[in-house]
Amino acid sequence: MPLISGKYARSLAMALEIPMSPIAGGVIGHYIDVYFHTHPWFTAILFLFGFIHSILTLIRIVKIETQVPPGSKN
Repeated sequence: MPLISGKYARSLAMALEIPMSPIAGGVIGHYIDVYFHTHPWFTAILFLFGFIHSILTLIRIVKIETQVPPGSKN
């Protein structure tokens, strides 16, 4: 018996991927800023990239979830 399967696995992946993208970008950006003494540039830029990734992920998920299966009635 698999631990997590199907619909629950997708839901868990969404719940983790969407908020973790900007958080990971901000944390990685912070460490790059500390290394290069450029605070807050890399933090802001990588946080923004993470936020954009989250929005694109949401759009992709909505497109997948709202598709009508072939052969079904509207």
